Amino acid sequence: GLFGQADVVLRGLSGYNTRWALKVLPRAMEGAADAGADPAAVTVFFGANDAALPDRACALQHVPLAEYKDNLRAICALLKVKPSSVHSVGTRPAFRGDGMALT
Repeated sequence: GLFGQADVVLRGLSGYNTRWALKVLPRAMEGAADAGADPAAVTVFFGANDAALPDRACALQHVPLAEYKDNLRAICALLKVKPSSVHSVGTRPAFRGDGMALT
């Protein structure tokens, strides 16, 4: 197990969508795997910016769903984990047609 021994690596990319993250992730993760072991647990929190509505002011952040899925798979590959072993993938709440969050 991991009792008493784990390295935690935090990488925050505020405002990034998965498309932009793929461009900088290799550099952002430099030095994270110096121990040579594959990660035991990974939390990936992308989705809020990708889900930006394409006809709103934040349209540059919008990523179509099919590309979002491909990007998440590529991120998992860069992190050397299988997509099924990612422990958490964050998304934003569902939205109504007028852009208001459903709660």
